Amino acid sequence: MFASDMDRSTAMSPKFQVFLAILIGFCLLTSLIPEVYIFLLLFSLGMAYPLIYANTLLLYVLAALPALLRYWRNPGDRRKIVIAALLVPLVGIVLPQAVRLIATYNMQGLHVGDVERVLPSPPQQIELFGEPSFATSGNTPVDRAPCDELCQSLLLSRKVDLVRVTRELAIGTARPQRLDYVLEQHGSCPSTFVDGQPILQQSKDAISTGTCFVAKQAGDDPLPLRIARRSQKFDEPRNLARDLMTVFTGVKRVTVMEVSTAASSGWSLATRNTEVTFSYWATPLFVMLAPCHGFCAGAPVFGRVDHTLNAFDPVAYAFKVIGLRQATLPASLGPVERVNAVLDRGNAALTDNQNDLVREWAMHAMRAPCQFRRNGCPPLDAADRATLIRLLKDRRVQDYRFIANVLDRNHDVAADNLDMLLDEMTARGANSTYTVSIGAIVARLDIDLLHLRRDRFLPLIRENDWKRSRSLAMSAGRLGVDTTDLIAERLKKPSSAKSAGEAACMADEAIGRALVPALLDYLRSRPVSNDFPQDASQIVVVALARYGHYEEAKEIYLARFPRMRTSLPSEKPAGGREGLDACL
Repeated sequence: MFASDMDRSTAMSPKFQVFLAILIGFCLLTSLIPEVYIFLLLFSLGMAYPLIYANTLLLYVLAALPALLRYWRNPGDRRKIVIAALLVPLVGIVLPQAVRLIATYNMQGLHVGDVERVLPSPPQQIELFGEPSFATSGNTPVDRAPCDELCQSLLLSRKVDLVRVTRELAIGTARPQRLDYVLEQHGSCPSTFVDGQPILQQSKDAISTGTCFVAKQAGDDPLPLRIARRSQKFDEPRNLARDLMTVFTGVKRVTVMEVSTAASSGWSLATRNTEVTFSYWATPLFVMLAPCHGFCAGAPVFGRVDHTLNAFDPVAYAFKVIGLRQATLPASLGPVERVNAVLDRGNAALTDNQNDLVREWAMHAMRAPCQFRRNGCPPLDAADRATLIRLLKDRRVQDYRFIANVLDRNHDVAADNLDMLLDEMTARGANSTYTVSIGAIVARLDIDLLHLRRDRFLPLIRENDWKRSRSLAMSAGRLGVDTTDLIAERLKKPSSAKSAGEAACMADEAIGRALVPALLDYLRSRPVSNDFPQDASQIVVVALARYGHYEEAKEIYLARFPRMRTSLPSEKPAGGREGLDACL
């Protein structure tokens, strides 16, 4: 009937026919070549973005077409026009709601095998069996069988003495990776948690106070209880055909959690719980681009809404089934309290997990925005300030990346404790990680402070190897002592040339001008190259510009790096402001 109506219609305007043909053509084109949408978007500088709604417009134009044809044939036949127009809400609202009801009914069938019961008494040893993990070369057993949130919660309950984590290395592997986790009291906790692994706040508190999660090689004896979790993901529809095939079965993820007890014949299932995440057509119905990964565009598909049946929290469910009560834990410690608790215990170097607590504190201390280095950083509060000073004094701390960031934002702390910092740098050595990291901040302090302590700071600069740029060597020419020979000597060594260039650039006027011949000789000695200079050439040009030799430096630089005109540093005013702003 629809086709006959279209054939008999003589009132459809040519413009509408062209409009409809364009919509249909665009739908077919984007279905066959989805990347055409990206091309149009780039070619139009984003102006083609509304085309994302073109396929939805086609959907509703086709739904309204019977009513339009009826109207064009006989405008006075309102009853038939209204009846034909009902197809629009049927397509836009009734159809997706029907899909939702049928899909939900189908998903209910995945819960048929679920069993619900509570065990009579909680065991003291539990195995957590996980789905296969594909370990890469170099991973440790802790990486392959980590103590997750459930493992941590069970141990922290103090009702479970041992948690065995079992993970298959690959599907079908004969012997999976197994580790037994227990809580033990130590002065310094070993690193049990790997980077990126979720750690409960209560677990961080435990680590800071010496209650450690210790991983041990598991035995072969079966434990009285096993909790197994499996999760399976399914691909979303990538095109309209696949979308229509999965209209009532749009499963995205199925998670099954089973609790089994040890039996003579193996494992006896006690409980099973299934969580199903699925999708169905959205209301009102619309057409979108299928999701894809990377810089791409998917084919047109109907928009979907995700829904989860029988959602559950694995920790709460496990505690309920095995008969444990989740105790109300005290308020967790803050970052400051955790770091101080770590420093109060033990005499060994901080482990990776303890350094993670220091890093967390550093992020807390830098939580306030700091946009301007000189006056835009709010001061530390008393607790953070005391913690920072304590970390700078404690020689068990050997990772200073984040500590240095906090100190760099708070030069007043460095200035007030300059003698202590110099004592530590002297004791630890001029090339120690501490001296390299903290010395770079000391080198940028007020020049008057450095002049007062040059007898202590200059020996550290002389003993340092200058291999790391932007370090304590920056202030070699700012201490009120003639260090021309020292800077010129270090400029000749490839490993220290960058630091020497920085020192020359930031030096006092007299020292800087005395270094001009050495700086020019350095530029002239560079081999001709078409690549970006990886040596000290750029900072040397900046230094020469500061002392009025920019044109000469520019000529030599372009002769040595003929294709690097765009990388040529801009000219600095001769005799420019002393300090970082002129050279860094």
